[in-house]
Amino acid sequence: MTTPTWNPPPYDPEVPFRKTLPPEEWLRVVREICARHRVSGDGLAMFPSGSDIVFGGDGIVVKLSRPRWRAEIEAEVSALTHLAGRLSCPTPEVVATGAFHGWPYVIMSRLPGVALGAVWPELARSERLCLSEALGRLAAALHAVPGFPDDGSWPAFLAERRKEVVAHHRELGLSETWLARIEPFLDSVPLREARPVFLHTELLDEHVLVEERGGRWELAGMLDFADSRVGDPQYEIAALIEFIFRGEPGCLPAYLRAYGWDARDLNHEGGRRLAAWGLLHLFGSLPRVLTVAGGPEPADFDELVERLYRLDT
Repeated sequence: MTTPTWNPPPYDPEVPFRKTLPPEEWLRVVREICARHRVSGDGLAMFPSGSDIVFGGDGIVVKLSRPRWRAEIEAEVSALTHLAGRLSCPTPEVVATGAFHGWPYVIMSRLPGVALGAVWPELARSERLCLSEALGRLAAALHAVPGFPDDGSWPAFLAERRKEVVAHHRELGLSETWLARIEPFLDSVPLREARPVFLHTELLDEHVLVEERGGRWELAGMLDFADSRVGDPQYEIAALIEFIFRGEPGCLPAYLRAYGWDARDLNHEGGRRLAAWGLLHLFGSLPRVLTVAGGPEPADFDELVERLYRLDT
């Protein structure tokens, strides 16, 4: 069974990918992909967010991306294949992969649970601290998985991020006052790079699933490895701070202790290092970080560290 014709939408950075065609057209494409692999297309519905076309059905998830982003689909398939069964927290199983008229896709198993962000604001503080510890143990286990191929690109990637950091944040609309502070701050922070490990890189509230079990919320799954790579373990923390912990006292230290951080590094200088890694992250956004920090606006990076990256609580 093949689709006689399909006119893929042109690339337009101003229009969200999933809105470049009507939902019914995307559904037709995804059903065709399922039919190719004799996978049931029952219950398919498009997820409302994300940078790719993602449909969830009865027990499956189908992710479709543009040809220009083929490497991200390949990275996800590679990561999920290598991680299969290696973690106590489930990751999706690769069911099939291929290309639809040159557009790469992957069909994965659908994990149970709900996004952490859907329940985090309503949790008791004790539950948030417990989940922060669980995230620390999960990240440590992920970083300890052996055998991921290291292409040696991390030093060059990090050097490029350092070179482009001011221009990157200027494009995001950061004020000239804060732009002028970035270079001096980074110059003052020794990153103390560690042995490269496998990184998820985007441990967001939408990429971690939880389930309520026996009256308490527990981690139930980890998703979306499209931007995974090998690099410094501290690079992993930026998304957690921006999208989950958001400056709540105790959550970041709980994560780091459970991860296995040296207690001697749970201080202001350790927080400054994490803030530096956040600036250098490929998807880091100091304007977003300042919004998370709340008002009044921090006077400088040290005050920002006290609000969002404090480790001695």
